Amino acid sequence: MPKRPLYIIGAGSQSKVLLSMIQECGKECSGIFDDDEKLFGSTLWGVPVRGRISDMPDKEETEAVIAIGDNNTRVEISGRFRNVSWSLLVHPRTCIHSSVEMGEGSAIFPGTIIHAESVIGRHVIINSAAVLGYGTRIGD
Repeated sequence: MPKRPLYIIGAGSQSKVLLSMIQECGKECSGIFDDDEKLFGSTLWGVPVRGRISDMPDKEETEAVIAIGDNNTRVEISGRFRNVSWSLLVHPRTCIHSSVEMGEGSAIFPGTIIHAESVIGRHVIINSAAVLGYGTRIGD
């Protein structure tokens, strides 16, 4: 079975952090989409910037993550795509209790500790070395 393409939306500093994590998780990024025309045709660590965000295929076999720091923008962009499979990225060097619920499109960076019965919503970014206590709720 062929691997689904994994894309990043956004080509700023957050995309570099996510691209690094994707690679550390043993995955491969197929491309980046961003609305800055000056970036079209360029590469980030060998990964091509393929075009506008709206150019990303809106298909079930498309896997993506949004690399934009602004919460409202992430929600707005995710609403544009009805069929995309939003990737949940969890760095292998985290400590997350088995009862934690994590939403699609979220990114959990290295060193993070999440205690029991916490809930992480959709498209949430938990930065490195964060500690979320028992029953914490973020997003949605």
